[in-house]
Amino acid sequence: MKKLFTAIMLMVLPIAVWAQDDSTEEVDTTWITGGDVALNFSNVSLSNWAGGGQSSISLGGIFNTFAKMEDDRNLWQTDLQLAYGLIKQGDNELRKSDDAILLISQYGYKLTKHWHLSTKFDFRTQFAPGYNFPEDVDGLEQKQLISEFMAPGYLLFSPGITYTKKKFSATLSPATAKWTFVLNDSLATAGAYGVDPEKNVRTQIGMNFAAAYEKEIAKNVTFSTLLNLFNDYETFGLIDVNWETLFIMKVNEWLSTSFTTQLIYDDDIDVIRNEDPNDVGPAVQWKNVLNVGVIVKF
Repeated sequence: MKKLFTAIMLMVLPIAVWAQDDSTEEVDTTWITGGDVALNFSNVSLSNWAGGGQSSISLGGIFNTFAKMEDDRNLWQTDLQLAYGLIKQGDNELRKSDDAILLISQYGYKLTKHWHLSTKFDFRTQFAPGYNFPEDVDGLEQKQLISEFMAPGYLLFSPGITYTKKKFSATLSPATAKWTFVLNDSLATAGAYGVDPEKNVRTQIGMNFAAAYEKEIAKNVTFSTLLNLFNDYETFGLIDVNWETLFIMKVNEWLSTSFTTQLIYDDDIDVIRNEDPNDVGPAVQWKNVLNVGVIVKF
């Protein structure tokens, strides 16, 4: 393991050296920053409604920001995405409906117009505890902790080579380090998220492939997608999949509608399958979120 990690560092150090190889001609380096904040609200109120259903109220917020720089030889972009949502349905207590912290930073040293050596950090976790609500033998809901901040947390360090053309990019990293953090002792004791029981961190070395694409598919409608595939060399053939898509439909300067999806498959993550508490194991995880609300760009 130490030899593999040393190999990763040896791949990255030349990039830093080349980036600092100053020429006699000064290059004007300009950072571009921006982002947006969106607030979304929905309410359903029912009274003596023959069609059935439950009253509900939900509130969500999304914060995105970026900083990027590009000159003749170097490019560097960092993105931060935060999301959190709450929903109250019927007589149930307030529960979260969305929760994400995502920080991605990627540096590239240009070899040609479309190819460059790259180093990428990808960090993901969540803000608040997450729960399952299985029913006991009497049919009563039980509150079961399944996640919280840094339980899990994921960090990928991916040196490799990247191809870019217009709004498409693809990166192959043959020596990627992946750390899974479970800093909650009760979850760590249970061996949640693939960490060994009683431990809080798992380290994996493997191959990573990431691809991203963005396009304006119609007036005021943009589509973007990000696919990430990771394969641990110790369990070659068991590929971790994380695929995200985003549609943004802009109504005017302030109002917008967004639709996001996320598909995850990780053989190390056990979930309750088919709503059966006795059927637990890895499965395809799916989430989609539709938001309508106010958006402010900066």
